[in-house]
Amino acid sequence: SRTPRSSLLRSGCGDKHTVSVMMNSVSMLLVVLAACLLSNARAGDYGRNRGLKTPVPTERLSFNPSPVPTLREEDLPIAFDWGAVPDGPGGEPTSMLQPSWNQHIPQYCGSCFLHATLSMVQDRISVTTNGRSRVMLGRQTFLNCGPLRNMSHGCNGGDVPDVLAYMSKWGLPDETCMPYKASDSSVLAPAPAGLSKELHHCPQLAACKNCMPKRDDPDGIDMHCWSIDTPVSYKVSSYGKVGKSPEEMMSEIFQRGPITCSVACDDRFDYGYEGGIFNDTSLGEDDIDHDVEVVGWGEEHGVKYWNVRNSWGTYWGNLGFFKVQRGINSMMIENGDCWYAVPDVSMENDIEQGKYHGSMDGLKKNKHHDGTEGDAGLLHRVQAANSGKQRTHEQVY
Repeated sequence: SRTPRSSLLRSGCGDKHTVSVMMNSVSMLLVVLAACLLSNARAGDYGRNRGLKTPVPTERLSFNPSPVPTLREEDLPIAFDWGAVPDGPGGEPTSMLQPSWNQHIPQYCGSCFLHATLSMVQDRISVTTNGRSRVMLGRQTFLNCGPLRNMSHGCNGGDVPDVLAYMSKWGLPDETCMPYKASDSSVLAPAPAGLSKELHHCPQLAACKNCMPKRDDPDGIDMHCWSIDTPVSYKVSSYGKVGKSPEEMMSEIFQRGPITCSVACDDRFDYGYEGGIFNDTSLGEDDIDHDVEVVGWGEEHGVKYWNVRNSWGTYWGNLGFFKVQRGINSMMIENGDCWYAVPDVSMENDIEQGKYHGSMDGLKKNKHHDGTEGDAGLLHRVQAANSGKQRTHEQVY
């Protein structure tokens, strides 16, 4: 999720010899300064937000951390992928992954941190519910509200804990609340007089809304929109960093679902990846500029790899995925930050148990709910119990 800088800007900033020569001309100096400013502005478009990046507050780095036990690599499968889990009828592979996204349409938006994080969380929702719940989380809701709450710079970049901290506190609705526009709160109407961003306020109309013709307009000409105060919301009950060893990464993936990792990439990857196992150990920590979702691992012709989902559309890479060599810190994938999260689907469960019912105005508490479990809730509980037994068996064998 980067906008590569041109070679002119790359050489025009930080080159002491070039700058000293240009000092002889005021006009040329202005050109260099303008180029430097433009370079920094473009760096702010990076998904990792290298231009505008600010330190993540310490309290945002984890929430109720719950790391899993680390398994030895020899005790893990040679290949494992949440896109092909052998638990379907008859043992055929079943995917627990949601469809891929493209952060770059309908216009460029440096939101790789958001896409990689939400892909991880919604895929873990699928894993947690054994495929019963297939959710596409609200990207635009976060882009509208996150920056207003000092969590990321929206389309100018951010970091994984921005999204996870937001979800732990406020939750996110699914994407039926708000279509992805690849824009952020900077395009929203100005806040009312006297309302400061420091109040961490996000208008509910920017979080979830509905639009319909007015009831007294049978021709459907007079359209109006209104906010949905209580949408179906998904939180995370725990999140934190994954250890940096391949065994720790594999253990987390195998036991609970995909993880989100930061990587370093350049034009050779962005524009040159044509399939196969990618390998680039030439970049360092300062080059980390992108976030992706690691969904599994494997081995081809003796070469170990990670299977990774990107957020640049299915026409990029292998249907939106790529393989990167495992165990050698290719693309800094093992030395960068990786994250896990434990999704909270309690509101969805409450709906299935009859505690809420839906309406054009959002969820409403069911006045007739007697506290007993409905058929849907009972079915979910039985499925969850069976899922736990099956998954324990899969993990052991």
